[in-house]
Amino acid sequence: MPYTVTWNIKHIYIPASELTLISGSIYELDLLQFHDEIRQLEWGFADGLPWPQILDHTNPKLDFSGADYAGFDEVINGYTVTFDPVVSRVNLKGSNNNIVDIMVVNGVSAVSFNSAGLQLIASGSGLTQGQSDQLSEVHTWQDRIVHLNTELLVQGDGSQRAPFNTVASALDYAEANGIQKVFTFSDINVDRNLKNFSISGLSYPRIDLGGYNVSGSTFKRCVLRGDSAGDLSAETCELDTGFVARGTFSDCSFLGDFNQGADSEYTNCHSGVTGLGYATLTVDAGNAQVRGFLGSLGMGGIVAGDHSIGIISDGRFVLSATCTGGVVHLRGQPFDIVDGSAGTEVLDETAVLNAATKVVHGVDF
Repeated sequence: MPYTVTWNIKHIYIPASELTLISGSIYELDLLQFHDEIRQLEWGFADGLPWPQILDHTNPKLDFSGADYAGFDEVINGYTVTFDPVVSRVNLKGSNNNIVDIMVVNGVSAVSFNSAGLQLIASGSGLTQGQSDQLSEVHTWQDRIVHLNTELLVQGDGSQRAPFNTVASALDYAEANGIQKVFTFSDINVDRNLKNFSISGLSYPRIDLGGYNVSGSTFKRCVLRGDSAGDLSAETCELDTGFVARGTFSDCSFLGDFNQGADSEYTNCHSGVTGLGYATLTVDAGNAQVRGFLGSLGMGGIVAGDHSIGIISDGRFVLSATCTGGVVHLRGQPFDIVDGSAGTEVLDETAVLNAATKVVHGVDF
């Protein structure tokens, strides 16, 4: 689950999944990551752009009580922050900040590790001016993220202010400099193997994987298209018609019929098909594990294997005639089961369903 902002009350919620676990219930917040996540939320066309800015980092140094402090991440315009209550303590790592001052009290304590260590002094402990300049550069690059916008006419340097305007230039630079995070403002076609990268998008750009090996890569807030080699991870993405799934998918939307090319797991996903329609997942290979699906879902192509489907809405689950073998286990809240299969065994909590006894929750039709 990513950061969320309730814009009308100016409230930011940071879940434990976005923090680094130290031990027990003690976590760490990297202010470079905080800066990146907040900027992405601020730029959201549908949500963030109409509202006042959340974060200010315009001070390369801050004069305070006779000391020169390095760059300051200041939450402004009346925004507050709440941390996930499963956390007992958050260590604030990175830049100076005012998070302790604007936290909503809910039993979580925040501890800053930054005060004297980020002062600008000529000698002794703290940062030199050169070190502060490096810190400012890191903030400019937002934790060394390469930015890409193929709709720009002018080639930039890959920073937030001046993105690259071709996929090749962005990936060439990332690979040459050991950078594994790419943020794209526009649709892109992957042009090479892309292992262990993190690709994030603004306003769900379309990413065509082009059949390349994207093993170990994570995609966020994108529309995924095409086929790939290797297992990927997708969070809060949309799976387009004709996409071939391989890997793990969390909080994703099924936009249309697509295929599965290897063992895959779908957690807290939902139907993105409007009206009374539904997306059909055709299992060409591997086992499908669906957990907490919201809406109607169809499945086809099951000829073997053991598949587990959990649905949490009152939609429909439809098995097509192309399902000729294997076993499907159903669970969840009440939903219609339409079994049009030709041999796939369907098990739910109360009945064994098959092609000869077409049923909707145990009722013949």
